[in-house]
Amino acid sequence: MVMSQQPSHNTAEDFLCESAGIVTLCGEIDEWLTRKVIYSLYYLHGLGRGEITLAITSAGGSVLDAHGIADTIADVVRRGTRVIGRVHGLAMSAAIFPLLACSTRVASRNAMLMIHGLEGIQIADVRNQEADLVANTKLVAIQAEILGSRSNKPIDYWLPVLKDRLPTYYTATEALEWGLIDEVV
Repeated sequence: MVMSQQPSHNTAEDFLCESAGIVTLCGEIDEWLTRKVIYSLYYLHGLGRGEITLAITSAGGSVLDAHGIADTIADVVRRGTRVIGRVHGLAMSAAIFPLLACSTRVASRNAMLMIHGLEGIQIADVRNQEADLVANTKLVAIQAEILGSRSNKPIDYWLPVLKDRLPTYYTATEALEWGLIDEVV
């Protein structure tokens, strides 16, 4: 008797990834989640998927890890795979940058997006604080450029927003008006 070989799915998330072409970016963006999302994007691209859906519900996390995910999305798109970012619930703080990197950006009617400046406190010698200030200034410029290129507001608009820690919230409709997303569903 010959048994048919079925794909081995360890979790429901593995099943979604392989069977439906959906990668989930859910929860805090940290090294573990970043590794999982990057692996899944390249895995599905390698399978020849023409389109991948990135389902996002995240309050943010590490901005540098988020930029790593965004860079991976941009690479997969350059290689010929469309990535559809779908916000289910929230895309806040660092989670906004993977969304902005997607080919098409969609949010559910009840979704909320949020953008704010960097936060951090370091207790160290003055040289470390000065080095962090230089790095943060460069990071704000990078983020303003990303926001300026993927929204309908210029870089000069985003610089003060990103220098202020106060969060700015956008409903799905407002995000559409600002060009942060392409469609509300």
